[in-house]
Amino acid sequence: GKLGLSSSNDPEREDAMNRVLVDELKRKLEESNANMKQLELEKEESLKEAQLSKAKTDKMEQIAKDTEAKYCKTVDKCRKEIESLKTEVSETTSQNSVLKDQLSAMSYEKVGL
Repeated sequence: GKLGLSSSNDPEREDAMNRVLVDELKRKLEESNANMKQLELEKEESLKEAQLSKAKTDKMEQIAKDTEAKYCKTVDKCRKEIESLKTEVSETTSQNSVLKDQLSAMSYEKVGL
């Protein structure tokens, strides 16, 4: 059986046809290689982007943790301050009522009751 594409028994024509086929295959192979390279590059790019994105996320999480820690410290400090103010207020209130009692007593004495 014949291997060539043409049904003619013209060997030069067959060679030409085969060369065209080989060129076409070479071109397709190069195209395929180029596509593979492009895909590799895109894969590397997305990996880099993913790493960047993860780094950003990690940084955001760290900031959130730091902020929360600061907030908790501040809240704690405020609670303590409020407690000490309450204590102060109640001390002042009891001092005031003592003073009022003294004043009342003094004014009673003045009036002579």
